[in-house]
Formats: sequence, C-alpha cells, structure tokens
Amino acid sequence: MRGQIWATDSILGVAVLAFITLLSAFIWNSAASGNSQAEKYNDLTLGAMAASDAIVLTSGDPANWNHLPALDEDSVAAIGLAKSRNVLDAKKLERMQALNSSNYTLFRDRMGIPLYNYSISVLSLNGTEIWETGIAPPEDAQRVRVERFAVLEKEVVKVAVEIWE
Repeated sequence: MRGQIWATDSILGVAVLAFITLLSAFIWNSAASGNSQAEKYNDLTLGAMAASDAIVLTSGDPANWNHLPALDEDSVAAIGLAKSRNVLDAKKLERMQALNSSNYTLFRDRMGIPLYNYSISVLSLNGTEIWETGIAPPEDAQRVRVERFAVLEKEVVKVAVEIWE
C-alpha cells in the first residue's frame, strides 16, 4: 500500500511541476511580446518626433535643396521644409510634393526615418488640409502621429507627421 501512495504522489507532483513550468513559459513569452510591442511603439514615436523636427525646425542641407535640378544621395544630406525655425517655405512644400513619387525613399532617408513609411500634412487650425505628401498608411498598421504648430504664409498651421512600418 505504501508504494501505491508514493507513486500517486510522484505523478501528482510531476503534473503540478509541468503545469507550473508551462504556465511560467507562457507568462514569460507574453511579457516578452508585450515588451517588443512597447519598444516598437517607442521607436515609432521617436522617429515621428525626429522627422517632424527635421522638417519644421530646419531648412535642410543644403538649405536650397529645393532649387537643385536633381536630388540624389550625394546632393542632399537632410530634408527640411522651413525658411527659419517653425516658418515653412511654400516653395519647399511644392517641390517635395512634386518629387514625392520619384524620391520617396530619399526623402524618407533624409528625414531620418529610413525604416518607416511616412505621410506629412499641413492643416489649417480648423482641420482643413492645405498640403500633403507621402503615402497613405494601411488601416491595420501601427502608426504614430505627431503634430506641431508652424507658420505658412503668415498663417498658423498644424504640421502632422505620421509614420509606420
């Protein structure tokens, strides 16, 4: 009788140990997955902020990139849409929009977001879209949107930068 009780205890102990091990593995995996999602969101947020800084606060490098006959990796180090800090240059907006389809990757790289796609909009304060460039994000994409205030032709506007993978 003693051997039977010991065998039953052993089987029950192994089953409990297996259950605890599987539960621990599941919890660990869930925590790691949630952590990577948070890191991805943080990376997107930092990228959107960096891109919005680049286009709203700087004129680019060179500052007259919009007057160059052709844009390539050697001629443009950074894209900026400002005449001065927070004052947008309408000619740079027009040039970027006109060249978006042929230079999308160059613009993306020169705004400091080579791993992400982007959409940039300039909106009036009532939400009316004045200008846009980039591509539309897929509905199911995890995306981050950063809005900043700027001046365009003596009017205060919102500049919205949205990025996603």
